[in-house]
Amino acid sequence: MWLEALTADQLSQVEAEKRRLRDLEAQESQGIEAVDIVFGDRLLAAAGQPVRLVIDSGEVIEGVVIDATHSWVLMRGSCGVIVVGTASIIAAWELCAVPKWSSRIDRELRLTTVLRDAARRGVSITVEAAGLTVTGFVARVGADFVDLMDAHKGKISVVLHHVRTMRIPQWEE
Repeated sequence: MWLEALTADQLSQVEAEKRRLRDLEAQESQGIEAVDIVFGDRLLAAAGQPVRLVIDSGEVIEGVVIDATHSWVLMRGSCGVIVVGTASIIAAWELCAVPKWSSRIDRELRLTTVLRDAARRGVSITVEAAGLTVTGFVARVGADFVDLMDAHKGKISVVLHHVRTMRIPQWEE
């Protein structure tokens, strides 16, 4: 019985989300302001498409969007995979107007999800935060920090709130 109730609840949430997206598409097509659309939704809608971002350091980052949430966007650029925190993005070119498949689950995935996957894969990453660039392997992922093992500097803890970008050159999808 509880399984049936859970399934019914999930189905109703999915239907509500579909209705919300249809309403947003209708608003957009009519030129009405769509206040429910957030930047991360537009990044997610651009999955598979090339975009160009300007971040708060002034750097321009170009690549194809792989995945996105409200917190970050995962892109494949000429030098591998890069994760960009949406808080550091100032402007973007070539975004879709309305998200087509954004869901509550997609929006809630966090940067820590990507970091845990990098740790599992054993790949080296370069983290760029306010005035700091560190390259190393993910040793630990916390709720708001990542510990990186750097061959020259040892273990360093970086507060995720300050991360602008993470570059992962050898990431294999």
